[in-house]
Amino acid sequence: MPFNYPLGWYPTPVKAKLSRRTMYQTRYTCASNALAAGEAPSWVSAMLGHASPEMLFSVYARFIPNRTRQDGSALVSRMDGAEERRGERKEG
Repeated sequence: MPFNYPLGWYPTPVKAKLSRRTMYQTRYTCASNALAAGEAPSWVSAMLGHASPEMLFSVYARFIPNRTRQDGSALVSRMDGAEERRGERKEG
């Protein structure tokens, strides 16, 4: 017997003390929370069944942390760490 989504799904948010929502709305919640937590966009895109990350970026880009930072500080920080690691190898 196939799963009856309305009867099987709708009690779930009620038990969790949430307002009624569709399964599709929960999909958005999961994706936006995964991105905000720093999960790889390519992984989230695959989890949602998208053919490519393009759809993910067009809909969920605002949930990707630091996406608007344009000062290059993340790159500089990463490169500084790489130089330190290279220096440790030379000494060791």
